[in-house]
Amino acid sequence: MAWYPSAIRRDIGRTKTALVNPQRVTLHTAVTNANSLAGAFKDGPYCHFYVRADGTVEQHQDTAYRAAADLQGNDNTVSIETWDAYRESAPNKPIPYDGNGVSGWRSTSDVPAWTDKQITALIALLQWLWKTHPSIPRKLATDSKIGATSHGVAWHKLGVPSTTGATVSQTGGMLWSTSAGKVCPGARRIAQIPGIFARAMGTATPTTTIPTGDDMTPDQAKQLARVQQILENVDGLVVGGDLAKRIEAAVDAAVTKATAAILAAIAGIALPGGSTDAVQQAVREALDGATLRLGVEPPQ
Repeated sequence: MAWYPSAIRRDIGRTKTALVNPQRVTLHTAVTNANSLAGAFKDGPYCHFYVRADGTVEQHQDTAYRAAADLQGNDNTVSIETWDAYRESAPNKPIPYDGNGVSGWRSTSDVPAWTDKQITALIALLQWLWKTHPSIPRKLATDSKIGATSHGVAWHKLGVPSTTGATVSQTGGMLWSTSAGKVCPGARRIAQIPGIFARAMGTATPTTTIPTGDDMTPDQAKQLARVQQILENVDGLVVGGDLAKRIEAAVDAAVTKATAAILAAIAGIALPGGSTDAVQQAVREALDGATLRLGVEPPQ
């Protein structure tokens, strides 16, 4: 059983086919202004999660079981649908703003960006999924092909065919939809995914196995201690007032980029027979990069 503790549980009672070792999380846009999709999922496609405009998360299927939102990818995918303010409206009539300050839309090119609260919810949900299902790699997918390149955090468009009747997706892999040209979850949202991923990685526990005790040489232990010391100092920079907000923003921007490099260096320490000089250089470059990016301009 795997139910997200922060979600509203709305089990729709659909098929319970085991989801063994899921390999990806696929993001969708739901084409709806509804606060819940539970009623819509009584038949037809359905997802594991739905994220409302205000960041509230509904869970419709235990992640121990498959959902049915990604066609040929259903066997190893956790699917997330998201609210997008879609409204039916008469042609040439303006669609009013809803209560969340987002206008409704008809054309797929008008799908709005995810709200700040949706982004916060997606970050927390990704972190929980990584912890609950460690088989999902912490990386961005690049296509829908069978294998590693489609694993990690993906979006529906990667598995959409370019023409009706195509037997492969526009990225040359599995079909996650039969709707030719579908842009789900929308250009604005796809552009947000790398940032969401980076923020989720910035506070998620890394999957890298770090050597400890007898597995480390004295030099390796010193290098790891230095990395930990720097990270502790970064955390200690946050102070009160407006300065805190600026520093916190700078830290977020720097650490998300530097963390990957730091973790790569830590991983290098763990490699038997690895070059100590190469590891030291990697750590030095990663930490230098973090230091340079933490500059904060004085208040005007």
